[in-house]
Amino acid sequence: MIILCGCELTRDSYYTFYFDDYSICVGYDNMEYMRLVFTDNLVNTIKKNETIKDVDVYFWNKYFSSIDVRNYYERSIDSNNAIVSKMDLYLENLGNRVYRIDDKVLSESIDENCKLFNGKLIQTNTKACVFGKRVNSQNNVVILYGDYLDLNQDRLHRIEIYVE
Repeated sequence: MIILCGCELTRDSYYTFYFDDYSICVGYDNMEYMRLVFTDNLVNTIKKNETIKDVDVYFWNKYFSSIDVRNYYERSIDSNNAIVSKMDLYLENLGNRVYRIDDKVLSESIDENCKLFNGKLIQTNTKACVFGKRVNSQNNVVILYGDYLDLNQDRLHRIEIYVE
């Protein structure tokens, strides 16, 4: 007897970014979920297998992030059904808040965050930390960046989360 079972991916399978009482799960959340809190200027219809890049997203009328959205279907869909495939977030736009990835609170230090997530520290123009995991045959990647214009190169400035 052979038993075949499929496991549906849950939101917990991906990295989830939290701030205040809000969360964003890149690779899982669709635009309908995002529009509960955020506003955007995304088109109404997305063609089959199309990715729309660099959509500006606003939180309380302030620039929040640039996101990419993807239509994984073999037909055109309403933009509400498009999945967020990338988020590029500048933390200064949100002000002083507590940020988390999954259940881990991020510190201002890239070094400390890199140790917390067992990431790979990269130092070129500024510090960055890369970590990720495989989800549904795709890479779910998080990159924590410093600001090369800041005297403190270890200060967390930007977060990029994507699925490819």
